[in-house]
Parts: sequence; C-alpha cells; structure tokens
Amino acid sequence: MTPTGVWAFARRWLWFFALALLLTAGISFAISIRLPKVYAAWTRLQVTPGQASKGMINYDALLAAERLTRTYSEMVNCAPS
Repeated sequence: MTPTGVWAFARRWLWFFALALLLTAGISFAISIRLPKVYAAWTRLQVTPGQASKGMINYDALLAAERLTRTYSEMVNCAPS
C-alpha cells in the first residue's frame, strides 16, 4: 500500500475512531460519576533515634530501640495496601 493509499484510508476512517473514542470516554465518565466516592489512605511515619554518644547506651536509647523493633515487627507482618 502506498503512502497516499494509507492517508486515504486514515481519512476515510478517522471519524469512526474519533466517534468511538468520544463515545467510550462519555460512557466511562457516566459510569464513574454514579459510583460512590471511596477514599482511603494509610501511612506510617518512621522516625529513627539518634546515635548514642561514645558507645554509651542510656535508658532512652534502649527504650527507643525496643519501640523501633516493635515497629519493624508490625511493618513486616502487615500487607501493603
């Protein structure tokens, strides 16, 4: 098929493709506007403790490490949404 033939074919059927596109978009919009609005979000903020100075471990660092371990355990056990 020559380029002129391809162009003639495209011109002849372009209106059909445009009509199908607009019809599909209109039907999709009509269906989606009637669906109930559902919004859901889930997030987890993870803050890590600072470094202990000169290898000294104090009670706050130990408590933070314990809580961080619990957070990691929860993150491993829950499925991403």
